[in-house]
Amino acid sequence: MKYCPECGSKVIAGAKFCPECGYKILAQNEKATSPGIAVTKVSSDVYIKRTLAKSGIEDTSVIPNIAEKTLLTASKTIARDTNPALILGIMNTALFKKGKTGAVFTGTEVFVRGMLENSVKIPYEGIVDVAYNVERKGNSKRKITEVAILTVDYQDGNSIRVDSEQLDSDFPLEFLAQLLQNFNLNVDKIETNIEII
Repeated sequence: MKYCPECGSKVIAGAKFCPECGYKILAQNEKATSPGIAVTKVSSDVYIKRTLAKSGIEDTSVIPNIAEKTLLTASKTIARDTNPALILGIMNTALFKKGKTGAVFTGTEVFVRGMLENSVKIPYEGIVDVAYNVERKGNSKRKITEVAILTVDYQDGNSIRVDSEQLDSDFPLEFLAQLLQNFNLNVDKIETNIEII
């Protein structure tokens, strides 16, 4: 299923315009930008909704297409009791898809949570660097595992670090890293609007 990158509404395959907001849907072979043309910056709300809608990641929902029960559960467990009307999108990695683990996106921050971990809040404001690395670790049984690590550095000198050991094994950490790396290139103002559920 395709979603409108502007408003997040469902769009039938081959549609040239969104039936809800009229946004022009680019065909697969069209380019969003051409070389030498500057990227038009948008608000954080629009950037998050567009990026999630285009992600193609399974079990990703963008407003207004988030099931109410999932929205309420995710707002409480992942997003630390954030008002559900502020949520723009959810990546649901819970085993039974109940919205207890994964990521919750608002216009000002993203919350991530693994099965047995507390949620981690990653604000968008003040990001200066985002690094994504994969390290190989060995254990006492000589088994090698790979651990993906996301580090977000801020203007005030603070850093936030999350890794694939904290989150579920199928959490799209690399996608989150790309979203955050491209944030300042695509966003001109950080805002969050109350969404009608």
